[in-house]
Amino acid sequence: MKLPGNPSRATRTLFLIGCIVLAEPLSSTLLFPFVYFMVKDFGKYDEVGIGYRAGLITSAFFLAQMSTTSIWGHVSDRKGRRTALLIGLLGGIISMVLFGLSKSLIWAILSRAFCGILNGNIGVARTVVGEVVEQHGLKQSEGFSLFGFCAAVGYIVGPMIGGWLVMPAKAFNLRGPGDLFVHFPYLLPCLVSAAYNSVVFVGTFCFLEETNEKLLVKETKIMEEDSIDTEYTSLLGPDLPASPSVARVVEETNTSKEVLVLVAATSLISLHGIIFDEGFSLFTASSLETGTGLGFRPKDIATSLSLMGPVIFIAQLWGYPFLNSRLDTLKLWYISSAGFATVYPLVSLMPMIQQEGMRWVCLQLLLAVRFMSLVVGYTSLNILVNHVIAPGRRGLVNGAVQSAASFSRAGGPALGGVLWSRAVGSHWSAPFDFHIFFILLAVIAIFQGFAGLWIPKNAASKN
Repeated sequence: MKLPGNPSRATRTLFLIGCIVLAEPLSSTLLFPFVYFMVKDFGKYDEVGIGYRAGLITSAFFLAQMSTTSIWGHVSDRKGRRTALLIGLLGGIISMVLFGLSKSLIWAILSRAFCGILNGNIGVARTVVGEVVEQHGLKQSEGFSLFGFCAAVGYIVGPMIGGWLVMPAKAFNLRGPGDLFVHFPYLLPCLVSAAYNSVVFVGTFCFLEETNEKLLVKETKIMEEDSIDTEYTSLLGPDLPASPSVARVVEETNTSKEVLVLVAATSLISLHGIIFDEGFSLFTASSLETGTGLGFRPKDIATSLSLMGPVIFIAQLWGYPFLNSRLDTLKLWYISSAGFATVYPLVSLMPMIQQEGMRWVCLQLLLAVRFMSLVVGYTSLNILVNHVIAPGRRGLVNGAVQSAASFSRAGGPALGGVLWSRAVGSHWSAPFDFHIFFILLAVIAIFQGFAGLWIPKNAASKN
């Protein structure tokens, strides 16, 4: 990646931001393999009671994060991006240790909420990447691909840590000092996550430079009596209008209706995405004998999810560019919706496959299609937002889109937990037993596709 100006500074900043961004998917996916078993240990709940309680734990982080994201954005504007990022990392360190020490449902929920309250790092990181892209003349696609890359790494490493290091006293006779891991069987993977955050905290504190131009200008004023360099002045000045051809296109399509459609589309794909992530752990950990699950252990859940990391890599780096060279973004949006709607009901049929090896292969194939659909859907959505909205309003609309995603991720796990508990406890015959959980996800995915009908066709593009 060739950078004008100071390439070493840009590379260092993007590397550190990548490490910071990775911390969130690590801590979020880490608990998926064992949250079912953790809740079961808290109160010896049956499968009906475990679902919505596990959903509350997952929702606590996103709900708290949603309520404070704008606050941390304001802090980063006033006190600096670096300061806000350091606070988020410190909150992650403390909260992950507290979560690993959980002995009750309330403790687990509060520790996850504490992490969410102190963590607005994804939004701040996007701002930093945008500033680095502008200051060093990078392509936006190159800079922002960092987030998809880190999500893929998180989906590989997070479940591996959570599934393979949980209950170390039973798994590989690692009892810890004073039988620490016997008393707290879910602590070790949380300590690994906290240790990662600690290393990144030190690296950020020592090597990350501030990118907030307003603060840099203030420092320049204090250090120098001369007037501010015209380069800073131009960066802080009013935005130049878009070229007439571009401005004309976006003005024709830049209406409140299309903004609402984009917000709705984001809400729908985020909603069924987070509910499936939560429900997958509940489904796979439930009993195979009763036919409501697959009887997986934490290690099995970890392996199945971690295998999807390479799928995300391939889909993001090669799959989507290949598809987009042949199909426009709107068609790819419809394809992603169809992929979700097909996969979700088929996942619920996995307990019917008697042969264990065949059941495993079929599950991995369905998960691969699901995660490829996720990459195609989100990437298409980002491109459509960029094409539909005028440059001067993209920041505002992206904020609304991000809030919609946060809202869905906040309520989705709790909603999914309740739906799963009701479905498992209904004692109705198929498809109104646990299958209805996956059917409802397919319905949401279909509505996701319908949202594309209100997106202007001239917003679609090919590479």
